[in-house]
Amino acid sequence: MVFQTYRKEDLVAMSQSKIGFTVVDKKAHEFIAAKVANSSGDARQYLDLVERAVIHCKRKLSLEKRSSPHTKPIVMIRDAMLAIRETNRKSKDIIQSLTSYEKMTLCAGVHLARKLGGKTVQMGKLRELT
Repeated sequence: MVFQTYRKEDLVAMSQSKIGFTVVDKKAHEFIAAKVANSSGDARQYLDLVERAVIHCKRKLSLEKRSSPHTKPIVMIRDAMLAIRETNRKSKDIIQSLTSYEKMTLCAGVHLARKLGGKTVQMGKLRELT
């Protein structure tokens, strides 16, 4: 079953209705939502990045600050940026581990997906076009 991709506004609205903006700043949500909407539109990826931003922020906070009540969001856009950068590094490592043939196939698939307006390219069609 294929689901439609989420837009930035959809992802932010999902955050607002489920978790609110008391811990994670709205701008951080919007930043992550924009990145995900432009790449995949996958809500799971969006929620994973929000979680990573929270974990990153939690690591840098002192124990005293973690346990004290807060009145404004503590996870800010810089935490979101670090979460995204961490994810990008993993993708780079995966791509570097591919064989030359796999890298060429990946490049062809990305190029075709862009040319086809982001539509799904079946493996048979990919073989045919390359």
